[in-house]
Amino acid sequence: MKKRLFWSIALLAELTVLVVLYRLYKDVEWRIFLVQGQEAYRYAELHQEWLAYAGAMVLVGISLPFTIYFLTSTFRKKRG
Repeated sequence: MKKRLFWSIALLAELTVLVVLYRLYKDVEWRIFLVQGQEAYRYAELHQEWLAYAGAMVLVGISLPFTIYFLTSTFRKKRG
């Protein structure tokens, strides 16, 4: 039961982090659109931030299937 609670909390935390990162990613994407072609330095700075959020989302996305697997495996174990 403790493992199930742990993996449930981990899944909820990962999904929350993923949603927050996606919102930040889209915000930076919009700011890139607004400065595109105007300030090269600011555009490059925003693009770097945008790539960092994209990388973070990929890392969280990679760990998500493992968390789901371990959570579902807690439901399959026989009690005894």
